[in-house]
Formats: sequence, structure tokens, C-alpha cells
Amino acid sequence: MLTFFQVVERHNKPEVEAGGSKEVLLNPLTISRNENERVLIEPSVNSIRLSIRIKQSDEIERILCHKFTRFMMQRAENFIVLRRKPVPGYDISFLITNTHSETMLKHKIVDFIIQFMEEVDKELSEMKLNLIWRARTVAESYLAALDASLVQLCPKVRMSQPESAKVVQLRSVNESLIGQKVRLTGQLLSYDNTTGLILLLDEGEGLLVDVSLCVDHWAGKWVRDRLGMITVIGYLEALPEELPIPTLPTYASSPAIDPKLVIRAVLVEPVPDLNISLWKKGIEVRERTHTGA
Repeated sequence: MLTFFQVVERHNKPEVEAGGSKEVLLNPLTISRNENERVLIEPSVNSIRLSIRIKQSDEIERILCHKFTRFMMQRAENFIVLRRKPVPGYDISFLITNTHSETMLKHKIVDFIIQFMEEVDKELSEMKLNLIWRARTVAESYLAALDASLVQLCPKVRMSQPESAKVVQLRSVNESLIGQKVRLTGQLLSYDNTTGLILLLDEGEGLLVDVSLCVDHWAGKWVRDRLGMITVIGYLEALPEELPIPTLPTYASSPAIDPKLVIRAVLVEPVPDLNISLWKKGIEVRERTHTGA
């Protein structure tokens, strides 16, 4: 069976799209990190199609990814090699034909695809952080107005005090504290902006902390201060599956860590001038006082 451009003179259609004959289609290649992150490469004699499945860990990221890719595909003519509709099972597709390779610099096309793959996760993470920050601001404004209204309506009613956090050392965090609000201090070893997780370090012990609610463009400068001292307040949770560990710096050794335990932080504050040794002694004295030792 002859292909379309073999039958009709001076008509050259991308065979990876037309699928006129199997002999001009090369073997497709799938490069996969996991089931949620993969790239499908479909080459042919005169064109190549690349389809990308972007990492989406929760419903917010799925919505943002859909909006982001839809925005780009509606403007596909501006990107030239972008396909208006992705291949089923993928989020976005690129179609590169022999015309593109003849009229454009090949290495620039490759650089564009690679840069897109490198930047798309970062872009979605920033969009997610901005969305969380805006939601937090709206919630705080609403609750502040609600509290003021309740005080005016019921001036004799005493508003409930917020739950106090239990001050603990990082090495003392275990399953007995699950569900409790805790406060602890340690060094920021690494941060993953795609998952919102940081690795908190203290004397060779590590702990995962979810700081998604505490990082934005204005209040997240401390995430760039590696080995900086921070105080975390949040709730300890135990998960059925292990969380991904943020990438460690090359100069750091791997600490002892339980990947199923995580602190859902509600407040993170940098404390660069904290005397950590004195802070730990204060906790030990307080614990001995409570236990009657």
C-alpha cells in the first residue's frame, strides 16, 4: 500500500498523523518515570509526534494542568510545532514535520521541547502556590469578619482559644503524637517545590514537613536558605504510602527518616539567631518537670 504523498504528487502529509502505511511508521518509544510522568515519541518517515503526560499529584494540579495546556493549545499557531489536541492519555502533544526541520534550526526545536518539559512543573507549582495563598487570604478575611460579627452579636460569649502546640524535639516525634499539634525546630536540608515538602534535620534525624500552606512569593524566602534554622508548627499525620523524599544536596548524608510520617505545617518561621542547644535543654527541663523526675 502506497502512502499519501506517494499517490498524490506534491502532497506531503505527516505520516504519523495520516497512518497511510505501516512501512513508513517507525517503532514508537515511551520514556516513563512513573505512570503519571511519561513521554511518548512516535517517529515516521517525514514527521515525529511527541506527547507528554505532566505530573499531577492532586485535584488542584489536574485542574491547573488542564487550564494551562488548553490555554496553550488554543494558541497552537503561535508555537508552530504544537498540536491543537493531545494524544489520548496525554496532556499535550507536539508535531514536528520535515518542513519544520528544513525551515527551522533543528537544535532550537529540541531546546524548545526540553525547556518546556523542564519549566512546566515549575510553572504549575507556582500557580498552585498562588492559588493556595489567595484561598488562605480569602479564608482569613472571611473568618476575621465572622469573628467580629460574633463579638458584636454575643459580647458576653468568650471566643474559644486556639489549640496550643506541644513543644517537642525532632527525635521525639513518633506515632504516639499522630493527630496532635506540635512545635519543633530544625535545619532546612532540602525543599521540593513540586510536592511542597521540606526535609527537616536535627542531629542526623530527618522529618518530612508539608509547607504548601506556608510558602508564597512573599512569605517563602526561607526555603532558599539551606541548613537555615526554622520553627514549624503543624499536625502530625501517618500516611498509608511513603512520600517522595526531596532531593538531598550533594554535600549532605542521608538522615534517618520515616517516609510515612509528615507534619502538615500551618506556620513556619525562620529563627536564625536561635540557640538550639539552649532550646533543647529547656524542653528537657520541661519534660522532667511534667513527669516529676
